[in-house]
Amino acid sequence: MPLRSRTAWMAVLLVLLSPRSGQAAGFVDATERFVVVPDRVARVMTVSQPADVLVFVLAPDNFLI
Repeated sequence: MPLRSRTAWMAVLLVLLSPRSGQAAGFVDATERFVVVPDRVARVMTVSQPADVLVFVLAPDNFLI
């Protein structure tokens, strides 16, 4: 079960960090909740060390310490 959770968080991070056309998007997360991602993501907070490294490398200005 931890692998599924870790994979879901990584998928969410990739969706949040991927370049878009500037429209809000919605998707269903791993717990079957509908989540709306805003047009512009200003800050990102991660839950694990590998995700910390990924976010820091891809978008260091959006990383929360």
